[in-house]
Amino acid sequence: MDKYIKIFVLLGCIALPGVSHAANVVSGTSLAIKDIFFHATVQTLPGNSGYGGMTQVRFANINWNNSTTCSIYDVFIKKEDTHMISAVLAAHATGKPIRLYVDDSAEGQGVNNICYLRAVGLTQ
Repeated sequence: MDKYIKIFVLLGCIALPGVSHAANVVSGTSLAIKDIFFHATVQTLPGNSGYGGMTQVRFANINWNNSTTCSIYDVFIKKEDTHMISAVLAAHATGKPIRLYVDDSAEGQGVNNICYLRAVGLTQ
């Protein structure tokens, strides 16, 4: 029971207000996480060198609020953003939908439809 209380406290502590200032593109609604992929820190396969150490979060379909080159299925979390990885894992473990905030104008964003999660919203 204590384990579940800690998870819900974590979810409550990292929940964000309605809009994040770190993003210019937001998922239109809260989304259920379909899959999570953890990429190796060192990529040795040709063509996969850009994924080293990243976490990839997949959804059935992302409806972005603005026109963007971001994927409609995946967002990526950089390895140094461990707090967002923890939030996504907690949401996935408890079946809680999340809201996505990305900045597709930042350097490297939108290349090959890859956009990095800049904030994650845990909503009611």
